[in-house]
Amino acid sequence: MPVEYRSEGAEGFQRFAREASEVAHKLSERALMLCYHNHSFEFERFGAKRGLEILFEESDPDGLQFEIDTYWVQHGGV
Repeated sequence: MPVEYRSEGAEGFQRFAREASEVAHKLSERALMLCYHNHSFEFERFGAKRGLEILFEESDPDGLQFEIDTYWVQHGGV
């Protein structure tokens, strides 16, 4: 996720999830899949939710897929 989304806090994570879902749907029309790979910054809290939770909730599961990297989960303190 580019830093310009991350610098917007929770709203940036929401915006990225929506925009990435749109791209994922366009790619799926060409038999391609967009899969998001996490790092540790997604585990920052924004109120009661972590960034990764926001991505899960705001993205379209029929489009954007996720690949969880357990090293970065641990590095992020989860």
